[in-house]
Amino acid sequence: MDRSRSIVIWAAFLLLGPIRSEGQEPREQPISLPTVTLQETLDRFVENDYLVQEYRLDWKATDADVEQILNTDGWALDLGGRQEILEGKRLETRNDSLGRSPRRAYDHVTEREHYFLVGLSNSFLEETRKRKADAMQEKIDRLDDVVDFDVAFRTATLKAALAFAGAFYDRQVLDLVKDEMEIEQENLRVTEARFKEEGALTIDVLDAKAEIANLNRKKTELEIKLKRKMNLIRDVWGLPDLEPDLLAAPTIPEETDFVNAQVGELLERAYSQRDDLESRLKAKQSFQESSKYNEIKPDVDFSVSSRYGHFDRDFADEGRHDTDYDIRLDLEVSIPLSMKRRNEARNRRFDLKSKAREYEILANRQSIQEEIEKAFEDFLISHEEIQVQSLLLEQAKEKERMTRVTVETMPEVIKGDPQREYRQVQRDRVQVQEEYLLARKDRLENTLFLLSLLGELTPDYRELVKGGR
Repeated sequence: MDRSRSIVIWAAFLLLGPIRSEGQEPREQPISLPTVTLQETLDRFVENDYLVQEYRLDWKATDADVEQILNTDGWALDLGGRQEILEGKRLETRNDSLGRSPRRAYDHVTEREHYFLVGLSNSFLEETRKRKADAMQEKIDRLDDVVDFDVAFRTATLKAALAFAGAFYDRQVLDLVKDEMEIEQENLRVTEARFKEEGALTIDVLDAKAEIANLNRKKTELEIKLKRKMNLIRDVWGLPDLEPDLLAAPTIPEETDFVNAQVGELLERAYSQRDDLESRLKAKQSFQESSKYNEIKPDVDFSVSSRYGHFDRDFADEGRHDTDYDIRLDLEVSIPLSMKRRNEARNRRFDLKSKAREYEILANRQSIQEEIEKAFEDFLISHEEIQVQSLLLEQAKEKERMTRVTVETMPEVIKGDPQREYRQVQRDRVQVQEEYLLARKDRLENTLFLLSLLGELTPDYRELVKGGR
């Protein structure tokens, strides 16, 4: 199984405990503290993962953008005012052509004018089209973002789940490696004693020491991995003293259900449940609906306003005082001369983008199909490996039992040291037991990966983005 794949793990229940040989006492576990489950760990990790938080905030920012666009209805309140004072000299002449007395006046003049205006204005056609197109585009972008959300959630849950499952199994394998070391240390003690009595060769002592060194390297490697994984889980829970023994066994019921599954059925489940595929289908539908907002339209500006003003003039022996009130209606239409050519280009672009989205969906379905087929093959192989290792474990246990009986009742039929032979059989059983645990772990990982590809372990991103800080 490719452990670098981004998968999502969202459900866990209970799995069988570690397999031990007959007569071997399980190590004691603390019973005063509650166990930590995989489901709870995933919930807490996703809730606090930085990548998820980033996408969550981006999601809410897009919400604000959509709300801003939809709350813009185009109408604007216009308020205005003006005050003007004119000071200067004025020459006024008139003749008697209209039956008035001739006059010539040259004097200082003062004019004062002020008014206040209140009204409403709006832009129609092109502005309305653009506003609706922007809102539709934000919704399409939101659907496109779901794919990125899906990757973020998978990455976050995979990181936590692999740490949890790895810590659970590494602890059991580490216990078995310690059992191996005890057996080899006993072999070394006996071999060194025989060497001192000249009953063993130097190579026998070196072989025993090499085996212990190799097991010690394996033990150190497991301890380092276990510590790293447990540190992640401890950070999630805020429990620096959390021990591996308190991890509840992870399990997925589908570990056995998938054995009789068919690839066609799995593909149908994936196509109906995958969030990324669903979002792409909805984005394509929304994109096609946005075609009615695709073409540019003329700009139409309309305004209605009420104006109240006052005008005063002082000149020579004359005075003028006017007060007026009026209502104004303004309409302006602007038709771009390039509108037809621009619309033709926009329509071509829309057709190409629409076709590209269709291919994107087909590529997504093809990728899902290839991944599910490969994951299902890996699952079946790992399931068969468990069957093989289970039989080998039973065989090793039976051989250990028979050897123990032989050592106790007929040690003379065993060539060489009977106790050494029994210890070797014990170690063979422990090694098979390790392989069995690793096979169980591999099948569990394949099951989880397959479930994630089906979309059955993906968290509901709609609920996740509602929370957060």
